[in-house]
Amino acid sequence: MSLVAKIAFRFLGNRKSSSFAPFVAAISVFGLCLGVTALLVVTSVMNGFERELKRALTAFHGHVLMFSRAEPVPNAQAIANDIKKTFPLVKEVSPYIFAEVMLSAKKGVAGSVVEGVDLKTFDKVSQMPNRLKEGRLPTAGAATVEITLGSELARRIGAQVGGDVVLTVPFAKEGGEPLAQRLKVVGIMQLGMYEYDNKYALVELSELQKTLSVGDRVNAFKMLTASPEKSILVTEGLNDKYVYPLRAKDWTSLNRNLFYAIQLEKVVIAIILFAIVLVASFNIISTLMMLVHDKKSQISMLKALGWSMRRTFATFLLIGGFMSLLGAIAGFALAQMLCRLVQWKSIIDLPPEVYFLSRLPVEIRPAEWAIILLSSILLALGATLVPAWKVSRESPVEGLRYE
Repeated sequence: MSLVAKIAFRFLGNRKSSSFAPFVAAISVFGLCLGVTALLVVTSVMNGFERELKRALTAFHGHVLMFSRAEPVPNAQAIANDIKKTFPLVKEVSPYIFAEVMLSAKKGVAGSVVEGVDLKTFDKVSQMPNRLKEGRLPTAGAATVEITLGSELARRIGAQVGGDVVLTVPFAKEGGEPLAQRLKVVGIMQLGMYEYDNKYALVELSELQKTLSVGDRVNAFKMLTASPEKSILVTEGLNDKYVYPLRAKDWTSLNRNLFYAIQLEKVVIAIILFAIVLVASFNIISTLMMLVHDKKSQISMLKALGWSMRRTFATFLLIGGFMSLLGAIAGFALAQMLCRLVQWKSIIDLPPEVYFLSRLPVEIRPAEWAIILLSSILLALGATLVPAWKVSRESPVEGLRYE
């Protein structure tokens, strides 16, 4: 260990001194630790929300959704084959038809979006078969048309597997008469997002086409791409190739405002929590100033013996750097413990109707953590420059004048 380091640690750890500098130093390190911990944990929780939202969206709608803004379109399979041939990034296409309907059971009536899905391709573009809470997906050819409901939708209307629901489409027939049909509930699905669980239901494609009397036409296509991040490229290509009435949107566009809100919240929260780190940095300044006052005579004696201005500056910069590094490392360790604890056991339960999740999600992104740690260390270390420079410029006569 160099002589500068020995003197720095002796100044900082001298227990014989009557000064409060060591105690204030500990408080400063603790404050920096809490600031770093809060920033890392909150950022990880926001990342977890973003990840779960992404999973919920892509699990149901796939990566790209192309729909008709007018009447349903014919030749669905020809369009699907053309898309896969034209866009190599598209791995699978699933045509479907959707309609806004009313579903009723013993407990009441609820508005719903019913999707008629192609069972041959549906499981390749979505994760619905893995999201079944009870029962199974609907099939074709049964005596009664089958339907699978979202979990919250089923709870609202009091539907159960094996029971019946009545599907009503207002103004579906000529003359403005409503269409009503009884369907058998064969499954309950949990999509991972309250808004979807509360609204969506599935019917087999050909059965819903018969119910709506649209022949073999569909009004939407779900697509799975090679990578979720490249779905925007496919979306732009689809919109260039296909004109009205078809229009494509990628999975981020379906809830653009929500993703923007999450990003904005991350920035605002980061700025607020960085204020804690800034306060801790000012505490480090006060610690060094107290230490300078406490060790003034010793510093002056060292200078009188030939201790250079550069070494004096390096000594106090090393003290501040050690405090900054210790606080950041302690904050990193504490944040790791808290994040692992939340991942292992949900210590905070969330109302799913508000947050679309029932437990606190956490995702640790090493790159973000590295940036936060480095920024915190540099901010705290920068706070030591002023007192270190000030003490290095003082004359040894000032410190020995009143001794």
